Amino acid sequence: MMMTKYDIDYRKLAVLLLPMCLRRQGIIALVRAFVSPLGTLSENFGDFRSRKNYRLTHNGQTCYLRAVLNDEFDAEQRRITIDDNESTSLALILKRRTVNTLRVPRRGALLRVYRRGWEVSGDVGFAVHVPIELESRGRELRAVINTYKLASKKYIIVYS
Repeated sequence: MMMTKYDIDYRKLAVLLLPMCLRRQGIIALVRAFVSPLGTLSENFGDFRSRKNYRLTHNGQTCYLRAVLNDEFDAEQRRITIDDNESTSLALILKRRTVNTLRVPRRGALLRVYRRGWEVSGDVGFAVHVPIELESRGRELRAVINTYKLASKKYIIVYS
């Protein structure tokens, strides 16, 4: 990212601000040693600024969320996709450790499954389809999704 306003060569600036009569090798080396922490701080600020600009330009929209997830977890192949989950009369029950799915008819508006290791996709806002190789990074994946998604949206992660 271009940071033209913030690109300052502090080593060169310090030497240029020295009077001509003090521009000797020893004094220039001493001034550059004093100014070197400013260069480090400037680099840290540039990294911080680029991270925050990235965070501000990406939000919970499907296209941006998919881009963030692919940038973070699958930058080369970009296999992570997001589908809007429409509420239907069937609830999709997914077993977390395998790819097995089970469809159960819904009779009422509420379906509860209190079984450990299963997730229910009824009444969720969107589904994130992730390659099975990334299952070990599930907590990181959930943290990134929770950072960018809207607070009112529910989601489910489908490993395939």
